[in-house]
Amino acid sequence: MIIRFQRTGDCYSLTDVVTESIGQCERYDVIVIEKLEKEVLDKIKGTNIKIFECDEGEEKCIEKIRNSVYRITKSCKFT
Repeated sequence: MIIRFQRTGDCYSLTDVVTESIGQCERYDVIVIEKLEKEVLDKIKGTNIKIFECDEGEEKCIEKIRNSVYRITKSCKFT
């Protein structure tokens, strides 16, 4: 999954365990925005790009996306 930060234009390749910075990108799956605006919605409308609203630092936003997409469920063991 490729995520792009609207404010900086930086892109990252994200998996369940690895985050790799890939600089700029033309194609991406998720755009991270600080505040939802009508212009962004109009631009994204009709594409398969997901919008993720996050006004924290890039690392925090990446972790939030990872936790949302790659949920790791904990199993309970009874003895």
